[in-house]
Amino acid sequence: MPRLCSTLFLACALLLTPTARAEGPWRVGKHLSGLRTRDDTRVALYRYVPDGGPRASRGRVLLFPDVGMTHRVYDVFGRGLAPFLMRRGFEVFVVEYRGAGASEVPLGGFDFEALVEGDAEAAFAQASSGHERIFLGGLGLGGTIAFMLAGRHPEQVSGVVGLQAAITLDVPNEPVAEALGRLEEAGPWIDLSALLQRPLFYGRSWFEVMLASDRSISAHELAELRRLTVSRVPRNLVAQLGGFMKAGAITVSGEDVRAIAGRYPGPSLLLFAPRDNWIHPEFSTPLRDVLPGRTHVRVLSLVEGALLDYGHLGMLFGRWSRLDVYDPVLRFLKAEARRQ
Repeated sequence: MPRLCSTLFLACALLLTPTARAEGPWRVGKHLSGLRTRDDTRVALYRYVPDGGPRASRGRVLLFPDVGMTHRVYDVFGRGLAPFLMRRGFEVFVVEYRGAGASEVPLGGFDFEALVEGDAEAAFAQASSGHERIFLGGLGLGGTIAFMLAGRHPEQVSGVVGLQAAITLDVPNEPVAEALGRLEEAGPWIDLSALLQRPLFYGRSWFEVMLASDRSISAHELAELRRLTVSRVPRNLVAQLGGFMKAGAITVSGEDVRAIAGRYPGPSLLLFAPRDNWIHPEFSTPLRDVLPGRTHVRVLSLVEGALLDYGHLGMLFGRWSRLDVYDPVLRFLKAEARRQ
């Protein structure tokens, strides 16, 4: 998609994004603005302003989606972690990486370093502007990015929430290995939405197995989540992530992410789902092993996990998301905000 088209799309989105009632100089609710990264790529940043405006908030939270996902992983028409925290007094920011949603689509693709050094750093600078400290959170590789930023800017971070956050990537499992094997056949971009519709096991699609395994999510909701939350990703990024898997380490600017995250001395909350470990290795190689600070680990539905079969989106939109994820995250943020 040419840069002009994506810029016009973002401009239209800015005009059409709904907000709630006015209160003082701010409008309570969801706002969309564009950021310029250091390589001059325009990315979208969503801001959720609580009642009373920014000055009345309990604190600021910056959330990172997983790679290949839009900001909708935290907000599907007012349902999600971002509006949940906003309605409870937190000012929330959600970045949308280049190539996804309302953000610009670089013609030449991009790699993981561009997401970190460009999009994530720009979002962090904007979200922390005028604020001494903020909270960070992320899903999957978005959690990896959140902990990297915390390690780089520890004095500005109040706490970090990792949802299925990975610090290393294991040898590719069967479906991932198949996707990597098809790279040579793919064009410069891979359409995740189309790929995830393919059958994988027992009539269930890749999307159902890998992202939304919780059986409490209806077929209609699954279709909406697939349509709204996943985006296209460049082939070179997928190849790079495959390289991280084979090397057993995620590196950015030549440095192992484990070393960067290990420089963050503050508090963190890690949430994992047992059955999702079939796809991701992070439960057996926990991020907490490299974190020197106070770390809380919550394993979702340890007993019921064999039945609930949480996936990434099952954590955030399943029947028990409020009890298993939203409430623990809120308690962590409120407790650490009081400590500041």
